[in-house]
Amino acid sequence: MTLKPYKIFRDVILGAVFSTSMVSTVTAQTYHNSSKLPDIILNAYSHHPQLKSLKAGHAGVRESIVQARAASRPQVTLNGGIAIADRDAVLRTGAPFNQNSEPRDLALRVEQTIFDGGRNKLLEETAAIDLRLSQARYDEAAIGIAAEIIEDYLQLMSVMADADILEKSVTTLESLEKSVLARRGVGDSTKTELAQTVSRLASARAQRATAIAELNLARDQLLSKTGYLVQTPELPLAATVKISLPKDTLIERARTLNPSIQATRLTEQSALIKVHNEKRKYLPTVSLSAQAQTLQDSSPTIDTDDSLRIGVNFTAPLYSGGAGRSRTRQALAERNAAKFNTLNVIRQNDLIIHQLWSRLKSGEIVLAAQEANVAANIEALEGITRSEAVGLASTQDVLETIQNKLAAELTYSRAQYDLYTTRLLMKLYIGQFDVHRFD
Repeated sequence: MTLKPYKIFRDVILGAVFSTSMVSTVTAQTYHNSSKLPDIILNAYSHHPQLKSLKAGHAGVRESIVQARAASRPQVTLNGGIAIADRDAVLRTGAPFNQNSEPRDLALRVEQTIFDGGRNKLLEETAAIDLRLSQARYDEAAIGIAAEIIEDYLQLMSVMADADILEKSVTTLESLEKSVLARRGVGDSTKTELAQTVSRLASARAQRATAIAELNLARDQLLSKTGYLVQTPELPLAATVKISLPKDTLIERARTLNPSIQATRLTEQSALIKVHNEKRKYLPTVSLSAQAQTLQDSSPTIDTDDSLRIGVNFTAPLYSGGAGRSRTRQALAERNAAKFNTLNVIRQNDLIIHQLWSRLKSGEIVLAAQEANVAANIEALEGITRSEAVGLASTQDVLETIQNKLAAELTYSRAQYDLYTTRLLMKLYIGQFDVHRFD
């Protein structure tokens, strides 16, 4: 029975082609028993030093509410003292006067503000807003960290898919090399064809090594932010489900949930309260005070002196050299700046949603085109393999077609994971990707 080298060649190449099939099957479903993305993000909230710092600062801001309330409550102070006095004097009559005493005093004072023009109430409102503002800043940082982790996590999956595709390409070329060697053994292949095959195989192995290095780097980058060494990531279901909401609805939802917008609006409210507070500093402050005091051995003629004093005190600013009006104008300027900052943050939010929306639409078109490109290259490789088997194509033609198929698969895979990333980011900003349980 005569050996047919072209049949060996055809069977090897077609077997490799159909074993890889469409790249659309190269998804995260290949990887099992892995840490899920929402769990990793939530773990990062307790691991990330930036959030730890903001959380500690939030606890300190909470104390400002207690301090603001304390300003409206009675202020009680206790003062006392004891001394030793030695007095040596001469009276007008010329007679000497000597006194040794140990004066002691103790005073209890209670003061309660009964009118301050509402400034203490404004102080409490400012403290409450500052607490909400601190929480908004925490949420803002958490959303930013979640977005970074989403990109890093999907980048890890994309690099893993690249490494898998390149591994299959190396396997295909290794099979081709064996086939060319077998054909050369029966005189059906040239030295040039073998050299071309060996060269292309070496290049594929180099690409695979680069992908493995990028894979290790992607794992380390995710580890540094989350504390997780992710070996087999899982693709969240939310990444595969299309977004059906119109763009205007997405923008409105993002505005509602965006902690940066909430923070700037709270800053605007705080600036407005400061304006009201500056305007009320012209009003008098009225307080009720009571003091009980006892003195002992305070003079040569008094052994004990007890007193009780109750009264009403008030202070009213009359003239401060223009500083009061200047602070009011300054507060108004800060409020206007806060208003414009809110508009700017809203603009930035809308721009992000517009950009993600454009990425979604273009990504879907690109993905469909690349899927067709992969299918066409698989078919082309099948056809060129059969042509080579009957002598209508060379090994160089087969190698070029294998390379084109590899490039198409890599482009498709990267477009796929870019689309997954865009979907998750959009859903994160509109609240459909549930990682908003901030501690």
